Amino acid sequence: DKKILILSQTNKNDYALNEWRKNGIDTGITLKEQPKLLRAVRRLWIKFHLPFQSMWYGDWKKRFLNYDCVLLHGTWLAEDIPHWMRQQAEKHNKDIKLIWWYWNKVVAQDHPERVSEWDCEKWSFDKKDTVVHMILRTSVQNSYIYAVHICAFLFSLEILIKLVTSIILYACDCATSIILFC
Repeated sequence: DKKILILSQTNKNDYALNEWRKNGIDTGITLKEQPKLLRAVRRLWIKFHLPFQSMWYGDWKKRFLNYDCVLLHGTWLAEDIPHWMRQQAEKHNKDIKLIWWYWNKVVAQDHPERVSEWDCEKWSFDKKDTVVHMILRTSVQNSYIYAVHICAFLFSLEILIKLVTSIILYACDCATSIILFC
């Protein structure tokens, strides 16, 4: 049975992560929870690309090789993770599919060029990002198509339907929040 893992740079009670979990999709938090002082140290450690960054990674690092596909939230705090994952996979699971996914627009501190296409595919919802940074474009309207295109061979139909449903529910919730905010 093929499996997917979604890693996000958020808190463990995030709405989207909880929805994915409810629908049987495994999730994880990119970086371990830390006290404020250690978070500051971690940010500097990562910013300067110091060695042994994996000590900051969440518990997922012990189990990610058991998955066929890992979707990783694209953020500057995690930009060295795809390379680390690919190095681990070369030893234990060469066929793992790694996807670096910008769920939000690329911002000034993000540097997609630092994440190698040799290590993972890069996706974005934002049309401008796809042109400027040459990232594959996904959208809420065609998330189902991209999920099928990239990961269909990985899932049973039931899991695929749960993934797409949770993406659509999350997108609808975001749209509702934006409308209410405006």
